[in-house]
Amino acid sequence: MALAYITVIKVDVLTLVVLIIAQTAGSYFTPRLVVRLPVGKIRLGIGIGLLCAALFILAGKLQLIPSSGHLTGLPLLKLCLGAVALFVFGALNNIGIGSYAPTMATVYALGIDPKVAFPVMMGGCTFSCAIGAMEFIRPGGYGRKPALWISTIGLLGVGAAVYLVKNMNVDLIRWVVFFVVLYASFDLLYKEFWRTKPEFN
Repeated sequence: MALAYITVIKVDVLTLVVLIIAQTAGSYFTPRLVVRLPVGKIRLGIGIGLLCAALFILAGKLQLIPSSGHLTGLPLLKLCLGAVALFVFGALNNIGIGSYAPTMATVYALGIDPKVAFPVMMGGCTFSCAIGAMEFIRPGGYGRKPALWISTIGLLGVGAAVYLVKNMNVDLIRWVVFFVVLYASFDLLYKEFWRTKPEFN
């Protein structure tokens, strides 16, 4: 999927490579540190952050604030900020907090065209998840049959997804980004509050 998006969507090579390396480095260097952090607090913080990002995107769509999101590459300062953020997202992958929505929201907020967010997002997740997965594959701590089926069937949807994103109207993609980020925010917040909700017999 990452290869397909990188091939069909124009993106600045330096921006793409730096952000992918940053996320992969976060996944490689920080697993033992991240797993000691309180997952609930991280989930809550990211959920609130994504909710703010969704509201930011919505405000831009409603022309309440200037709407960004037209770049195919990032200038140096924004690239450094993006690299730091993706380093953190790569680390959080190791405790089961997905980086798709945070990465999408971050690069969009930095001014990246919503289409360009896809190769950055998929490229970063491809390498960081592979690195993180080794911690589970090495001791055999995963279900082989479900992993095989999910991987195989998932490939069938790649062509359709890439075709749709490539040919979608940019305004429509912005709405897609908004709903994805909003859903991810609500999902994280719901899990956190549900997890801490007291049980009554």
